[in-house]
Amino acid sequence: MACTQSIKQGPLPPGELAIEDFGSTTITVSWGPALDPAATGYSLTAVPVSGGQNAFRNVGITTTQATFTGLDPGTNYLISLSIDNVAGSSTQISQYTRPNRPGSITIVETTQTRILIRWSPAIGNFDEYVVTFASGDNQEEIITTVPRGAELSAEVDELNPDTIYTFNVYAVVSSDNIRSAPSTRDIRTDDEVLLFEKISSRELKVSWPSLSTTLDYEIFYTPPDGDQPNPVTTSAREITYGDLTPGKHYEFKLYTIDASGNRNLWDVASYVMPPLRPDITQITCRATICYLWVNSPDGIYDILVVIATPLIAGQGTGTQGTTTVIYPRDGCPYIIVTGLTPNTNYLFEVTAQSGRLALSPTDSQQQSTEIVNPGELYIEQFEPHSLTVAWIPVDADNIASYILAAYNEATGILVRSTQVLPGSTADFSWMISNVGSNTGQIIQPGELYQITLNTRNANGNDITNDVIQQYTKPLAPLELYFTQSSGNTVMLTWTPTIGNKDGYEICYGPDGNIFTVQAGTTSYQLTVADPSTQYAVSVAAYVGDGPERTRSDRTTRFLTLDDGLPGDITIVDVTTTSIEISWTEALGSTVTGYQVSIESVINGGTPTPIPVAISAAREYEFFSLQSCTEYLIKVTFLGTNPLLVRSKTQLTRPGQPFSLAALNADALTILISWTANGNADFYNVEIKDSGTSDSEYQFVDQVDGSLTQYTIQDLAPSTSYRIRLTAQCGTTESNRAVSTPRETTASTTGLPLCTIVITDKSTSSLETQWGQCQGITTYYLDIKPRPPGSGIWPKPLVAASLDSLIYTFTGLDPGRLYTVLLGTDANQPPQSTDTAYTTDSEFVIGARTVVGYGDFAEQSEDETRVVQTLVLQENQLAVTGCTTSSIILAVGASTLNDLQGYIIDINPAPSNPLQQNPVYIPDNVNNLQATFEYLSPGVLYTFSLRVARTLGSTPVLDNIVQRTSKPLLKCHLALGFMHGQCFYP
Repeated sequence: MACTQSIKQGPLPPGELAIEDFGSTTITVSWGPALDPAATGYSLTAVPVSGGQNAFRNVGITTTQATFTGLDPGTNYLISLSIDNVAGSSTQISQYTRPNRPGSITIVETTQTRILIRWSPAIGNFDEYVVTFASGDNQEEIITTVPRGAELSAEVDELNPDTIYTFNVYAVVSSDNIRSAPSTRDIRTDDEVLLFEKISSRELKVSWPSLSTTLDYEIFYTPPDGDQPNPVTTSAREITYGDLTPGKHYEFKLYTIDASGNRNLWDVASYVMPPLRPDITQITCRATICYLWVNSPDGIYDILVVIATPLIAGQGTGTQGTTTVIYPRDGCPYIIVTGLTPNTNYLFEVTAQSGRLALSPTDSQQQSTEIVNPGELYIEQFEPHSLTVAWIPVDADNIASYILAAYNEATGILVRSTQVLPGSTADFSWMISNVGSNTGQIIQPGELYQITLNTRNANGNDITNDVIQQYTKPLAPLELYFTQSSGNTVMLTWTPTIGNKDGYEICYGPDGNIFTVQAGTTSYQLTVADPSTQYAVSVAAYVGDGPERTRSDRTTRFLTLDDGLPGDITIVDVTTTSIEISWTEALGSTVTGYQVSIESVINGGTPTPIPVAISAAREYEFFSLQSCTEYLIKVTFLGTNPLLVRSKTQLTRPGQPFSLAALNADALTILISWTANGNADFYNVEIKDSGTSDSEYQFVDQVDGSLTQYTIQDLAPSTSYRIRLTAQCGTTESNRAVSTPRETTASTTGLPLCTIVITDKSTSSLETQWGQCQGITTYYLDIKPRPPGSGIWPKPLVAASLDSLIYTFTGLDPGRLYTVLLGTDANQPPQSTDTAYTTDSEFVIGARTVVGYGDFAEQSEDETRVVQTLVLQENQLAVTGCTTSSIILAVGASTLNDLQGYIIDINPAPSNPLQQNPVYIPDNVNNLQATFEYLSPGVLYTFSLRVARTLGSTPVLDNIVQRTSKPLLKCHLALGFMHGQCFYP
C-alpha cells in the first residue's frame, strides 16, 4: 500500500492518488488509470482522521478524477482508492479541508501611524489565526498569529499617514499552514498632523504646522524618559525632545486648548527612534563558520541583521550568493554566522533594527573563511545530535572512493560505520546523526567526536587522509529565572541541561560582559550598573575552550530592576478581612499552573496551597483574615525547574474607629476622643479648615495605638475644623495598612479678653493674635529679646476692628526663645504675655560612597536627607564647631527681665593670652555665639555658662564638655607603616 501527500505533477502511476484541489467542504483527487484489463471501475473513501462522517465515491473505469463534497471544514481526511476487481490495488493520501472563513473585521482605532482591529471568530475546526496587511502592490506582511481562544485583536504600527491598507485574517489548521479564505477589509490611516524630524541620535523635533496659530497646545508622550517636562503646554507649533533613548518606541498625543481651558485630543502618532550603530570589534572564522564580536549600541533594539556577502561572484550561499542571519537581541557580544563557503573573502554587514522599520547605520568589516585544501575535512554544521562534515574533492582521474568514519574521542568507539562514497559522487558532505544508525551508538550533546577521511585510488592506495575533531552542540537551559533582587543585584537561576557540558556562560548587555561558572552551578548573582536600564541576560552551556569552545543556543530574558521581577506579586486591594493579589507572567514555557497560599507571619502554621489554573487570570483573593495582621503570601509556579516561588508580606487593614468626637475646645486647642475597633499600632490625626472650600487635610500627629484621646494644639481662634482619624498598623512605608477614616467637625472658641497668644511661627517670625481689651483701640506690642534695628518699642497698633487684632514679628533668629507682650499703655506693665521658640533651620545632608583613590576613585550617587536641628533651650550651651585649635559655642537665649549678657568660662584656661577667659556676650547682639581659639589639639575642655544681671551674675546654669580634634594620622610608607603603627606628625 502506498501513501503520499504530494500534489499532482505529471502523469501518475496506475492507481496512485494526487490532490488536485481542496476547499472548506470539498477535496478533488486524481489518479493514474488502471492498466489491468480486469479492472471495472474505482471505489474511493474519505475518512475523517479524528472521527466523523465518512464520504464515498464510485466511478467508472474511464474516469480518473473525483470530488468529495459536503465535508467538514478544517478536517484532516484519509482518502483511499481501490481498483475494482483488482486485488491489492489500494492507495491512500491525506488532506485537510480549508477552515471556515473568520467573521468580519471591525476597526477599533486608527491614528496617523497605527491601526487596531478586532474580528469575529471562525466556526469549526482550526488551530489559530494569521493576520496580514499590505498597501498598494506591496507584498502581504504577517502582523501576528493569534492562538484559538485568545483575544481576537491585532495592531500594526509605523504606518504611513493617509494610506489605505488591506487587512486579511485567515483561520489556519495543521502544521502545513492550511489557510481559510480571508476575511478582508481596507482601512485608511488618519491624516498627517504630527511631523517628526530626527535632529540627532537622541533628539527629535515634533511639529504640527497645519494647525491654527491662535490656539494653545498640550503635547504628551510615553514613555516619558527625555529631558522635557511631560506634558508640555505651548503656543508654538513645535517642540524638540532631547535625551531620548535610541531604538525606543514613543507615542505622542496632541491636545488643543481653547480660550476656556478645555482640552481636546486632536491627534495620536508613534515614532521609533532609530537604534545606534552596532560596532564590529573582531571577526574570527573557521571554514564555514564565523564569530562576529559586536559591541551592542547604547539604547535598545529588537534584532540584529547580519548579511555576509562573498566578494567574488558566484561564491557563498543564500539569495544571490549572500547569507542573511536575523539575531534577536540578547545579552552576548558575539554572533555566529554559519553556512559559509571555505576559501572565501566575505563582507560582513551588521545593522540594528527596532520595530518594523527603524534601522541603525550599518557597520561592516571584511574577513576570509579558512583555507581548506583538496582532501581536507571541514565542519559544515553541528547540532546536539548531529554533525555535518564536508571536504574539498581531490582533482585526480583515478579517484575510486572516499572513506569516512566517526569515533567518540573520549571512548574511541566507532559511532558510525565506515561510509564509502564513490569517487564520482557530486555530494562532498556527510551527516552523522541518529537517523539510520547501525552501530547502536547515539550521538550525544556536548561530546567530542573525531571524523576521518581517506581518499583512495583504484589501486586501493590512499592519496590523502585527514582527521578533524568537533563537539556537538550542548543542550540549552530550558528556563532562566530572576529569583530575587536587592538594589543593583539580581539572582539568576536556570534549569540544568541534560548531556555533557563544561560549564555555563552568562552574558548581559548592553554592557556585553561574559562570566562563566562550572557545570554543577545553576545560579549566578548579577550586579548591574543602572537599575533603570533594560538589560538582556543570556545563559548558554558550553564545552571546550578557546577557539574550539562550542556553545549551546542561548536562553535570554529581559529585565529592568526598577520595574520588578517577572512573576512578582502585586497587592490589588486590602480590607480588614481580605487581601486580593495579582501576579505577572513568569517567562518560560514550562509553567503548568499556579499555587497560592497565605499564612500569618506571627502565628505561623502550615498553609494549604490553593491551585489556580494556567488558563485563569493571574489573580486571587483571600478571605476570612484577621484585621491588623501581617500575612506571608506565596505564589508557586508549577512546572518550573528549579521551582519558582514568589512571596510578599502584607498587613490587613485595622478596623475603622467606632466613634470620633470633640470633648472640649478653647481658642487654640481641641480635645478629641475615639473608641477603638480592634488592634492598631498608631492613630493618625489630620485636620483642615472646614470654612475654606479648597483646603486640604494637614497631618497633625501620630498617636500611640494604646491611646483614645488627643489634644490638637496651635489652632486658630474662632475657626471651624474638619478632623480626620485613621488607625494604622505597621511602621514602615513599605509595609503599613490604614483603616477607613472616621471624621468629625469641631470649632475653637474666641480668645479671652485682653490675652495675647502666638498662633504661628517660622524660622524668622512669630504670628500673634489677642482678645479685645474693653474700651481700648490702641495696643502696645513688644518682644524680648528685641530683633536688632527694628525701631521703637513697644510698637503702637490701632485696631480698627476685631479682625485686625493680629500682628507678626519678623527679623527673628531661628531656634530662639522669644516672649511677646501685649499692653494698653506704653508706660504700664503688659496685660498679657506668651512665649515660644522660632523654628530651627532645615539642612540637606548628603553622603556618598567612595571606592578607590585619585583618578581611580569611583563614587556612588548622593544619598540626601532633609533634617531640622533641635531647638536650643533657654540658658543652654551647644557646640556648633570644632577644630584642632578652636571650639565654637552657641547660647540659648534667657528670658530674665534684668538680663545684661552671658558669661562663659573655660577650663583648663588657654595658655595663649590672646584668648579671653571668660568670654562675655552682650544681650543685644543678634548672634549668641562665642569662639574659643588658641586651644591645644586633642584636649578635653569644660565650658560653664552664667548670666549677667543688673545686680550681679547667676550661678553656673549649664556645663558642656568638648575635646578639640586630633591632627590627621600619617603613616610612614618607607618604614613599612612602622610595623603596623601610625604616628602623629
